[in-house]
Amino acid sequence: QGTGSAFDVADAYAALGQDLDALKYLDIACQRHDLRLTTLTTNGEFQRLHQNQKFRQVVAKVGLPPVQ
Repeated sequence: QGTGSAFDVADAYAALGQDLDALKYLDIACQRHDLRLTTLTTNGEFQRLHQNQKFRQVVAKVGLPPVQ
């Protein structure tokens, strides 16, 4: 819970296939208003999560168009 980038941590967890941890840190990134969340739907590491309801909620919270 330091001041590092929660988005970067989420990205790393997604790359490792640890989806629950990735989603947890995406929530933290939202709370911190991380500007990199604007790349959420184009970031390849999160591609696998596009059908996940929690991921879709994060996308909506950020204000991005829904993923297909």
